[in-house]
Amino acid sequence: FDIKSTIPVKRNYCDDNVFHKLCTTDVFNSSKSLEIILSQKHANVFHLSASEPDNYEGGSIYAADETVFPILKNQFGSVAMITLKVNGIRQPHWHPLAWELNYVISGKVRWSIVGVDGQHDTFILEERERGIERKNLCIVHLKQHDDVLNDQLHPLVNEINSLAEKFSQIDGPSILKREGAKLQAWRQEAIRIVNGYYEQTYQGLEEFISETLAEGGEEIKRLRLNVRDLTENQGARNDDIDWISEDIDRIRKQAIVEETAQSLVHIRPLVIGRDLIQIDCLPPEATPFDISRLAAPYLSEYFDERYSYCGMAVTGNGQQLLLYEKNILYIFDHLLRAEQRVKWDYGYVSQICYANSVKKFILLCSENEESGVFTLETGTMKIEKILDGRYRSGACSETHLYLSQGQRVSTALDQYKLADLELCRFHICKKDESISRMAYNLDMLALIIFNCGCNENNYEVQSRIEVRSTAKRLEKLWSIPMKFSGGTLAYDSIASLKIMGWLVTDTGDTCRRLIHISTDGTIQSTLDYEYAHGYPIDTALLGTDSLAVKTLHYCWSDDEYQSVTVALYLAANYDSQELHCHWLDCLDLTNAWNAIMII
Repeated sequence: FDIKSTIPVKRNYCDDNVFHKLCTTDVFNSSKSLEIILSQKHANVFHLSASEPDNYEGGSIYAADETVFPILKNQFGSVAMITLKVNGIRQPHWHPLAWELNYVISGKVRWSIVGVDGQHDTFILEERERGIERKNLCIVHLKQHDDVLNDQLHPLVNEINSLAEKFSQIDGPSILKREGAKLQAWRQEAIRIVNGYYEQTYQGLEEFISETLAEGGEEIKRLRLNVRDLTENQGARNDDIDWISEDIDRIRKQAIVEETAQSLVHIRPLVIGRDLIQIDCLPPEATPFDISRLAAPYLSEYFDERYSYCGMAVTGNGQQLLLYEKNILYIFDHLLRAEQRVKWDYGYVSQICYANSVKKFILLCSENEESGVFTLETGTMKIEKILDGRYRSGACSETHLYLSQGQRVSTALDQYKLADLELCRFHICKKDESISRMAYNLDMLALIIFNCGCNENNYEVQSRIEVRSTAKRLEKLWSIPMKFSGGTLAYDSIASLKIMGWLVTDTGDTCRRLIHISTDGTIQSTLDYEYAHGYPIDTALLGTDSLAVKTLHYCWSDDEYQSVTVALYLAANYDSQELHCHWLDCLDLTNAWNAIMII
């Protein structure tokens, strides 16, 4: 075959009655024609017509195998062009290692197949027809088959023996002793650190109590001296009496507070991170947050379309996630398993945040009849309404709740004390500006502020990210301009990444991206969210290495909106190979990966 020839095919024949069904390879079944192109310029060309044929009484054959065509070596393949005389027959043969394709260039041929059990079938192949037969064994040449298979088994046996020898040389007890010594050293060091921390804290508590009592004693001593001087000199005035009375009242209140205090020491449980001790999984040092290394989602949970726009929030330790679906509030763990639930009868939830100091979720409700702010206690799942009114967004610090009004344009930011809901209002926006979203992080409040006076037809909305200090009466720390996408599909959100900064979500008609901003206002990286699971509308950091991304999936038919499906995904801050190792103790991703992606 050293010429270019197009070989059209009329019909295919195969031995369905005797052997297995024909495999669905593209070369044999899918194409309408089989084109063989052999060029003089190609390095792997063998000229059959230039070789000498083998002539027999029934015809002749041009053949090429690995002995004359090296490219066929170890491929168990050969090529032959056969010319049969009338009533001639090709030598009966078998093919245990390869498929066989027969194509009739001209004339007509009878093709017979005989099975090992004696069953047989015969096909008539005419010009431009082909017959295909899969590899199989035959009883007559069983020894030859065994020899071929044994030749392939011998190298495998040698490899297995080599592996067995290596494993027999591994000293398991020595490895356990060596690695166990590391764990024991870590344990002793951990005990030393905890004891040192305890002693330091205890000493500080002792010094605090002693100094407080000493200061109170000194103030009482000073008051006694002042009263004695005024008595001896008989020069007391009304101002002196008022001043001494105020000091006495202040010291009395301080003494009552210190005496009746339920606890001076507030202790959080010691949390041992999942990646504190690793066994041949991740690097010993923590990997910095890098949004560009975000792995593919590995868990999902779907929610009803009517509640797709509701917010979500995590607890202070980042181990629990609150979501709302079908009039039910769910608290999920880091593997999206519902741990607690409670019925919700107050309508649409626009945003959720978490007050760590009181261990409560804060929910903003925007229904006309039930508009207000509600709390959900994590332990008892008790719901309580604490404020009336319509609010657009909110965030919680350790001591305050921050809310923006629900109007399209609102320059005010309301600050409520969590203890008694005392209000302090700050006007931080300019005219025609409004606070869209906010998030608290390490004594800083990050705000997404939009200019509501820009052209509504302009999808590049003028906006900025502004961060203010919650420790200094909302003093502005920095501000950076941002361009958010808009249009018929427009979402923005901001979430805390702890010491790593904030994660901003920007989703529009032609854009869906996540933006990582550091605590000093530097844009670290941007990720185009290209997963086929939907448009990201909200995010939350779970623990230290997993990101929950809430997404929307739109279905359109005849240019009309049909439905919304909401999915929640977790993606670890490592690549997929590291992800398998890291979550080995809590999820067998090897078997679960396909099922998760099919959901």
